[in-house]
Amino acid sequence: LNSQLDPMARLPFEIVSIIFAYCLTESASPTPNPGMAPMLLAQICRFWRNIALATPALWTAICINSVPRREGFIELCKTWFMSAHSLPLSLTLH
Repeated sequence: LNSQLDPMARLPFEIVSIIFAYCLTESASPTPNPGMAPMLLAQICRFWRNIALATPALWTAICINSVPRREGFIELCKTWFMSAHSLPLSLTLH
């Protein structure tokens, strides 16, 4: 059903991964923000989430401006770092 309604679901995984990579900002490392890529891409639907989490290039850089005291931040960081798989990580702390 999803492939009939969503044209992205008909594209090969590799093509969608490349499209997702273009969603990242070029100027700075992404912050863990649910309203921006890569986190935003992982929230659209299960299909997009699976592709986003399986695309290590989306998760190789992160900028943390301050450590929030909200619950789940450590789990978010673990998921972010694990999604980078074996690629080198760039971590910026402010």
